[in-house]
Amino acid sequence: MKNDLAEPRRGNRLGFAFFSLMLRLLGIRHTNRMAALVCLYYLLFDPRAVKRVAPYLRHLEPGIGRMHLYFRAWKIFHSQAKMLIERSASLMGLLKFRHQRSNFEAFLALRNESSNGIILLGAHFSNWQLMVEGLKDIDSTFNLVVNQEMNPAVRDSLKINSANSNIRYIFAGNTGNAVVEIAAALCRNEVVCMMGDRAFGADTVEVEFLNGKAHFPYGAYAIAAKLNTPVMTLLMHKDQASGEYSVHSGSVSRPQRQRQQTAQEAFGSDVQKYAGELETIIRKYPEQCFLFTDVWTK
Repeated sequence: MKNDLAEPRRGNRLGFAFFSLMLRLLGIRHTNRMAALVCLYYLLFDPRAVKRVAPYLRHLEPGIGRMHLYFRAWKIFHSQAKMLIERSASLMGLLKFRHQRSNFEAFLALRNESSNGIILLGAHFSNWQLMVEGLKDIDSTFNLVVNQEMNPAVRDSLKINSANSNIRYIFAGNTGNAVVEIAAALCRNEVVCMMGDRAFGADTVEVEFLNGKAHFPYGAYAIAAKLNTPVMTLLMHKDQASGEYSVHSGSVSRPQRQRQQTAQEAFGSDVQKYAGELETIIRKYPEQCFLFTDVWTK
């Protein structure tokens, strides 16, 4: 999708350094308050930011008024900012990642059963960057597939491919190198983590999602079908009352494709199941969805 490829970058290294300094000087609570003002600035003076979140809000709440849309957009911007601040605070040792795992035994059983790795299919939902911290104590090698166009400041903040870590990053660009790396990792019986919501120019299938026909990528399922690899949904959310995150291992798909089948025929039902799980958690925690792309327009 074209709008995936032109994503504006609102952060930079100076901004990350500034908020890191504020965290040390003021703590998390006051830094979050400052972020609220920064998000208000983007709401008022960065129309591209509002344009990217507007399709999501209009499908989430059909008939939403202009002022209410702007208010909800600001709340989403601030929600994302607070989660990025928590991620930075965790890396700085100022905050411990408090989380619980739901249905984790299903992941362990799948890992022990599979000889061709596992694909974990996540989404740009809640603090997915902080979720990486929850993978570090699991006895597996995790390969996270991220967009090649990722903001360099974000790449720095994630400490990409640091030594002595069970977390590795695979950058997906316009070449086929990422597919080769993904296949190699799965053949080593490792875990590959991919996003299933944004296409970033990849081929898609049509699904029902948030009151409309949406287009989600099917690449993860196509790779899985080639290698006989299971795909498990992995989503997380934050409980605002307790401040604790919940990481949920969801449904498992074992995609297959017959020679004469189209992508829609082969993978449409699997992608629809993923979209349904994502919509369920969105309905419960709408301000933790950072889709920021119009998946309803192909």
